[in-house]
Amino acid sequence: MHSQPSLLLKSIIGEPDSMFNQIDLEYNGPVNDPKASWLITLCSVLGFLIVLTLVLLNYDAHNAGLRPYVEGSLSSSGVTNPVTAVLLNFRAYDTLLEIAVLLIVVIAVLPLRNSKTSLVRCIEVTNHDLVLTSLQRWLAPAVLMFAGYLLWAGATQPGGAFQAGALLAGACVLMFQTGVYRVNYTSIMARSLMACGLAMFIAVGLALIWFEGSLLKYPQDYAGVLILLIESGATLSIAICLASLYSSLIDIPGTGHAATFESGS
Repeated sequence: MHSQPSLLLKSIIGEPDSMFNQIDLEYNGPVNDPKASWLITLCSVLGFLIVLTLVLLNYDAHNAGLRPYVEGSLSSSGVTNPVTAVLLNFRAYDTLLEIAVLLIVVIAVLPLRNSKTSLVRCIEVTNHDLVLTSLQRWLAPAVLMFAGYLLWAGATQPGGAFQAGALLAGACVLMFQTGVYRVNYTSIMARSLMACGLAMFIAVGLALIWFEGSLLKYPQDYAGVLILLIESGATLSIAICLASLYSSLIDIPGTGHAATFESGS
């Protein structure tokens, strides 16, 4: 009984294997169509802009969010800048992890060699770039002073460790562009500077656990001093980490070697 429908179906469509073997599809065009790629990209960008526009149009500007709570707790934070209060007091643990992530990235990028050589060494260069040398002489000290000001001003106005560290990294990049100074970011001194920010953060946190019973819970009378201490170490770490990451991607002028490496001679 059941074999008759199957025989009838087989007589209509034939054998399945023979049917699929007769299908021969050929496509000689490109694997990736550039027009389709541009169309997909354009649609994605337009979709993102539409969603962003709808979010902004429906945003309640009168909703202050957590700002009242932050401003109400500034008196006990040790600083008067709400951004610094959030980053270094209310959510200090998140900032600690950010510095740790930056250090991990540097450890993954830098090689493990030439650790016994000095951090900076002067090289005699015969061909000097007058413009670049003048910038090093006049601009680098000004950037250094402004970075110190940003670090100090972070307690009361926009600034702090990340901004100051980025400026210091820029000054380092400027100083090492001519090849007069050879820097070894794998030296013991460089590694110590890279880790000092995270080490300072952890040391303060452990001390607060011992004295206050909670991680990174600053006493109100010493909150400002402890935040400045943490930011000072973080500034040095951020500066040397960013400069080392930049140097691992470029060559020292006239040497053909990455700025991270230093010859043993």
